[in-house]
Amino acid sequence: MFFTEYINILKKNFKRSISNEEICGILFDAIIEPANIKNRNGEMLTIEKAEISRILKQKKNIPTALQDHIYDKDVLDNISNYFETQIATELVPDNFDLCHQMLKLIDSDEDISPEHKATLRILANPKTIAPFLAEVFIYVIRQTNKITNASNALNPTSEEQQPVLQLLGINSDDDLIPEVEFSRFHPKNKFSVIEYQTHIRELFEEISSLQGLRINNKSIRQRHPELFAYEYLQNLGELVEINETEQLMIETLAEELNVTLPKDFFDIGELHHSHPFGMEPSISGDSIGKLKYEKIQSLLKEIDNYRQLEPIDDAFQYIYQIRLALRNCGKTFDEDILVRLFIPKNVILVDEDLENYFSKYFWLDIFDNFSDIFNIERSQNYFRYTNLNNSDINFELNFKLKQLRRLELFPKDKRNLIEEWNDLFPYFITVNNDNIILEVEFEEINQHTAIAFPTVLLMKKYISSIRYEIRSKFSPEVFTSELKLIEKI
Repeated sequence: MFFTEYINILKKNFKRSISNEEICGILFDAIIEPANIKNRNGEMLTIEKAEISRILKQKKNIPTALQDHIYDKDVLDNISNYFETQIATELVPDNFDLCHQMLKLIDSDEDISPEHKATLRILANPKTIAPFLAEVFIYVIRQTNKITNASNALNPTSEEQQPVLQLLGINSDDDLIPEVEFSRFHPKNKFSVIEYQTHIRELFEEISSLQGLRINNKSIRQRHPELFAYEYLQNLGELVEINETEQLMIETLAEELNVTLPKDFFDIGELHHSHPFGMEPSISGDSIGKLKYEKIQSLLKEIDNYRQLEPIDDAFQYIYQIRLALRNCGKTFDEDILVRLFIPKNVILVDEDLENYFSKYFWLDIFDNFSDIFNIERSQNYFRYTNLNNSDINFELNFKLKQLRRLELFPKDKRNLIEEWNDLFPYFITVNNDNIILEVEFEEINQHTAIAFPTVLLMKKYISSIRYEIRSKFSPEVFTSELKLIEKI
């Protein structure tokens, strides 16, 4: 029984997707923390990602620092409780399948004594899952993990056990579909430009439906004397108003969106800036008027966001996108997956095209970083892309995009946008005749799981199909197929 097999069974029974690095880190800490194992610098020991990868590929044994301390009294005294809080709570309910899978490995291991196997069978129950997993962990951590021929380890032999990998498209509803939607690219913030327009129209309608109260309307005082009876106690300040600049901003956008504003759109009644004794400043007056004023302030904020996003969206007005995902339809996990896309050179957006688009950016401060614009977030149908080789980036770039002035007016503030682009897009690109070959690596994928590509792929024009290849550790042959693209412009 190998440590790698133990890990694979645990991962299959986790409620959430978990990386090799994370699950190994949790398990190794069951020894490192109570044994207080330090590195050469006197810091708490950590097992590096590259070393974990070699362990799981059975090219390296478990570090002796862990093996030597597994039987420490502090480790043994705490390990069951540790597994209860750190592992058992993360597993799917009813662990009968997990117990069954572990027992199959235990029964096939001739090095485990009959007495030890009998003890493990007694513990192999959902009610005692934590001590059971802890006991198996203690056993596998001491075993030889490295093998001479890595291709013999965990390599599915029967055709039924082979992973089945394929590419799918992700549509606008984040569903996985056999075809790929070819649509216009809209940089995303809170909303896209089109969604901002829709949202702003809704705000216009909400504000127009509110009956504003005109200033100095005597009938208001007659109908609502309670609003004015204690003005002297409220320290009423100056009247609240929508100033001319704000009105012009709203009227200009309303005209652009062909929205007709009612004559009383800016009438908010007799509102005052109030400064009650011992209280925070506020606005006093009729509740409808206050609601209308708050709605108008929200509208002004949304107009400001829209105006910042608009030039960015315009810069990409002739750029399109496709969104892809890798899915494993097989009955076992796979790893070391390489996907290659073959796309005509004049179709996909590459480095030399970027300056033409980035130079049109006026402001980027509404985005925290480039990943907000281009990445594909996790949904209920697929996981977000992660790659241990790129974990330092992890698509949350180390730098934050600060307010970017017009590049042509402030050359000293120019950033290397191409470099930032390449940091975000972890694709290896080569040219072969008239095609650009785009490669992306997936560290691993569990059965019946889908993982989105790291980012959208930007296209300059429509093509009807894209040829692709997939190769992986456990697939005996290169799989070749074709993606069909459908226009959604």
